[in-house]
Amino acid sequence: MLVTIRTLPNEFPEIFVNRIIISVIAFAVFCAVSIFLYKKHKFNKVQCGAAILLSLYIVVLLYFTVVGRYSHEEYEYQINFFTSYRWFFEQNGEQVLRQLLINLVMLMPVGFLLPVVIKAKHKYIITLALSLLLTVFIETMQLITKCGSFEIDDIINNFVGAVIGMLLYVLYSKLIKPKINKVNK
Repeated sequence: MLVTIRTLPNEFPEIFVNRIIISVIAFAVFCAVSIFLYKKHKFNKVQCGAAILLSLYIVVLLYFTVVGRYSHEEYEYQINFFTSYRWFFEQNGEQVLRQLLINLVMLMPVGFLLPVVIKAKHKYIITLALSLLLTVFIETMQLITKCGSFEIDDIINNFVGAVIGMLLYVLYSKLIKPKINKVNK
């Protein structure tokens, strides 16, 4: 059951415009930091490109999940585990399945690109931690701004998607990349 707490409407057009401006500024800052790290030889070209792509993806992701949405009049949250799966099996709903798949795929690019950017010894643990923080941040911002609902299932699906993305990176780096490098030599 989705819980709804009714409040007074608080959506103003200038808030929407301010959200877009903040998103553009955030992307510019991410790009500037990536280029700065590249010029200081902390990033190579691949890391710099991956950092810029990751920054762009996160800004677009935040736009579609929080920033670009209009606020509702009420807070919505679902804190029971696997409720969306029960809804799918009970209703056999195409819309529920679509939402589950979107949430699963949503953080796959993050799980793939973060290990490219991070060159630390424990980059996979860092990738998982940052992916979890990102999905919790998105869900919390949806609740606070009333631009969506906070759902435990979304956090689980987003995190599983990030894990799948990270596993695709591991597959690429261990199996495909060495073969490409061998052909290019």
